[in-house]
Amino acid sequence: MAERRILKRGFTLVELLVVIAIIGILVALLLPAVQAAREAARRSQCVNNLKQITIAMLNYEGSKKQLPVLYTFLNPHTKTDFPAHGVHIWILPYMEYQPVYDQYDFTHLWSNFTNNEKAAATNIPEFICPSAPAIGVRSREIPTGRDKNVQAYTDYAINGRIVPATACFFYKSGLLKDRADWAHLFTGVPEYDDFDKGGCSPGEPSGPLKKQTGITQLKQVTDGLSHTIMWSPDAGRPDKYEDGHLVPSITNVSGSRWASPDTEYWTHNICAGGQQMFNCHNDNETYSFHNGGGMFSFADGSVHFVGSDIDIEVQVSLHTRAGEDSTAGIVL
Repeated sequence: MAERRILKRGFTLVELLVVIAIIGILVALLLPAVQAAREAARRSQCVNNLKQITIAMLNYEGSKKQLPVLYTFLNPHTKTDFPAHGVHIWILPYMEYQPVYDQYDFTHLWSNFTNNEKAAATNIPEFICPSAPAIGVRSREIPTGRDKNVQAYTDYAINGRIVPATACFFYKSGLLKDRADWAHLFTGVPEYDDFDKGGCSPGEPSGPLKKQTGITQLKQVTDGLSHTIMWSPDAGRPDKYEDGHLVPSITNVSGSRWASPDTEYWTHNICAGGQQMFNCHNDNETYSFHNGGGMFSFADGSVHFVGSDIDIEVQVSLHTRAGEDSTAGIVL
């Protein structure tokens, strides 16, 4: 009987290399699409987060007839820190976090070890931007300061105002015009009065903000609710990021904890090149991890993406509530 020869089939080296090359090309083509899809999903989640906290803020206003205060001190003029609370605590009952709110003791400091650590250390997922570094990889060691007892973060904050010296710099550079009123959406607490007037000469913009009582009513927004920013990103705190890169630092950035009165920040710094004050760094400045810009919520409850290359004049106009600097023709 004749023997049957069994033919063994397989890839040649050339064929194998061709297959590997094709797979590599397909991966290279598909990876950007996958990354874009993931970022689109993160943007959608970020919009949802901001929508929830903004609607909660407006529901608070509907109930109390005013927006919550930016932060509280026992004595605003001396800045005594007991008790002190941030703006986030006031909206928790309107976000279905009533149990956390009920645990909070308003007669003690927000980070009081005995009274408030349990509540203030509760992670609120809606306060975290999905494009920012996960909370599990952020710095956990706080060697000193009020933040040392709690580890619950927020990436969304209130931009209280642009400091006068920065406003004056842009005014002198011809990039910013004067305004009838420089106040942002929220009326500042009393220590805002006449605070930090350095850098401005008489007759120049951004003079003292008078009648800072902490009470904000929507009727004060005469520039239009849909064109006045409420919540802004200051993401990634307590670690410091600059131009998308982690900056090694001995001290952490303040204001990272949602219960802290330090979450509110002022716009101080100007980016390299002198024509931008968004996405310079996150050390108490407007900063986002979304590609090309960030998500902002507005006083009418809407949420919009704003590019980091936004014109300085437009950016300030979107923040001021009664500056007579209409942005009605701007498409966001």
